[in-house]
Amino acid sequence: MGNGVTTLGYAPALDIIESRERPKKVKTSHLISLFAFGAVLDYLARKYGWYFIVRQLDVPMHVGGGILVGLFFFWLSDKWQKEKKHRSQRAEFVLRLIVFIAFVALGTYLWEIFEYARYPNIQISAIDTFADIVFGFVGAGLTVIVRKVRRMM
Repeated sequence: MGNGVTTLGYAPALDIIESRERPKKVKTSHLISLFAFGAVLDYLARKYGWYFIVRQLDVPMHVGGGILVGLFFFWLSDKWQKEKKHRSQRAEFVLRLIVFIAFVALGTYLWEIFEYARYPNIQISAIDTFADIVFGFVGAGLTVIVRKVRRMM
């Protein structure tokens, strides 16, 4: 590929998961700050009815949640890399891809369960719940893309 990224015949967008180059690490303080910002924004949106006033506010909130879950994965991954056993590049790629998808799925599903348990009256439909999960994955995908772009700089 020419940029130091190893490609194993998979989609180039997924090279980020396999690459040996190290981007800047996700800082714990940044994760905490982003989570606090999202929690305060969600609290204010619920308190003042912003989700009903601006119906599409739900979309950027779920994308933002997906970004946070993706950043949390990479934060954990940075810790995990220190203790990584020697595996083939293909095995490492597949393992990280599976763990990333499972991690994002777990995060988005847990949020939807929390949302349903805490606010059962705001649930519109199963389609809305499915869309929320998709937007969580979109946010996590954006995290992967931004991480890839930062590596290329």
